[in-house]
Amino acid sequence: MKLANSRNGLAGNRSIHANKAIQQWEIRFLEYRLEVVGSWPDSARKVATLEAIVLRLDSVRER
Repeated sequence: MKLANSRNGLAGNRSIHANKAIQQWEIRFLEYRLEVVGSWPDSARKVATLEAIVLRLDSVRER
């Protein structure tokens, strides 16, 4: 099964776009996602989700 991401076009409108400024609510949501995903068993989906969160946070740090 192929995981959805912005590169393969399967993510659709759910992908995180780095060209938008991050809002306080989004930071809180990403922190929550990190907590939830941290409890998942090791898998390709866990790795992909963590990578997406880190990419989003890195895009803000570069500004």
